[in-house]
Amino acid sequence: MRDLIRKEGKAVVALSGGTDSSLLCFMVHKILGGKSHAVTACSEFLIHDERRIVGKIVKRYGIPHTFLSFSLLGNDDVRKNPPDRCYHCKKAIFNQLRRYAGEHGFTVVFDGTNTDDREEERPGILALRELNIRSPFVEAGLGKAEIIEIALSEGLEELIRPSNSCLATRISVHTPITEGVLRMVEKAEEYIRGMGFPVVRVRYHNPNTARIELPRSEIPKLFSLDLSSCISRVLKEIGFKRISVDIDGYLAGCESILLQRDFNSS
Repeated sequence: MRDLIRKEGKAVVALSGGTDSSLLCFMVHKILGGKSHAVTACSEFLIHDERRIVGKIVKRYGIPHTFLSFSLLGNDDVRKNPPDRCYHCKKAIFNQLRRYAGEHGFTVVFDGTNTDDREEERPGILALRELNIRSPFVEAGLGKAEIIEIALSEGLEELIRPSNSCLATRISVHTPITEGVLRMVEKAEEYIRGMGFPVVRVRYHNPNTARIELPRSEIPKLFSLDLSSCISRVLKEIGFKRISVDIDGYLAGCESILLQRDFNSS
């Protein structure tokens, strides 16, 4: 993978703040130095806390970086939230990144997709292919587990964190995405995290219904500590009319691999 990166010469790296893109950004900067530049798409879908984390990462490791601001809600194919919304969203974002790369003399745009990201689950991957976006982890045959092991071997434990996809993924399909709905979801998740639940998703269903997803092991805590009434009250103040908890729970890539790793080492 290092040879692949080195061969490209000058690269823009799409940095979201997640484990995959953060490690890739670190590696590309380590190999190419000043010939690489990290770019973060700064749209209505970016969670405020993710922006803070990105800023912390690039400052800590001295990585040249730009927040590229633009609107996605002006794109009807995104705003109307069809089943393939992710495809249109990725295409809009990476068109902006390709334009930035071309205007600043970079020859390639890298992203942190890995072999565990399946196209049938993430239609945005098709947009990356159409735009000739390079995914070094995929080309090197690396999945999430290998990426975490590389981060650990480099002493980059702080880059290993639960995945936190963009806010648009919280909105049920065919429900139009608005600035107001996005901010409701963001405020709700921020409050619940502050109550001691670091991994949480608040899914928005019309009309103004919140479906809270927590890791299954955390669900009893929600009720045993009588936090449910507080959460219900605050989410209704934010604008939700009905609040439910998904009893199937939430578990995704980074968390499940870390749990398995801890189990195997115990």
